[in-house]
Amino acid sequence: MATLLTADLITDALNNLPDWSGATDRLSRTVALTDEQHAEVQRRIMISADAMDHHPDISRSGQETLFVLSTHSEGGVTSLDIALASEISTQIRGVLGQPPPPVPDDVKATRIVTEARAAGSDEPSAAGRRPAADQLIGVPAGDQGTPQVPLPDTAPGEPEPGLPAEQQPR
Repeated sequence: MATLLTADLITDALNNLPDWSGATDRLSRTVALTDEQHAEVQRRIMISADAMDHHPDISRSGQETLFVLSTHSEGGVTSLDIALASEISTQIRGVLGQPPPPVPDDVKATRIVTEARAAGSDEPSAAGRRPAADQLIGVPAGDQGTPQVPLPDTAPGEPEPGLPAEQQPR
């Protein structure tokens, strides 16, 4: 069961989610997408949303797509909404061909990255190339600086749905 987040936690999370706004009742983001981009973003998001069993409200008006997130059963914003907002941002960036945001220095200096580099890997953890990424679907939050949410892997050994080839776990 998800727990409602306080206004301070939501404000802190929104600092790591550019283009999102909201309060304790909901999060939202509007983005301009072509019909093809909208369809692809929606397809990618539904894969993660199904795995999380948490779905966004998506509406379309002209060339603008509106995403609204809230955990209805709890009556406001929970960590599920933050994780899904991060996943939506990651998928939008991917469909628009934008690179992931740079990994903050404090994330690059974490124990997992340090151990990976000692083992011979010099790639940033946010790219989903650390061993723990094998147990996650997508890289929903690492690129945004918010906690990743472990999700069940329904097809072990298969490519992760919605991830570009360069972000697939190795």
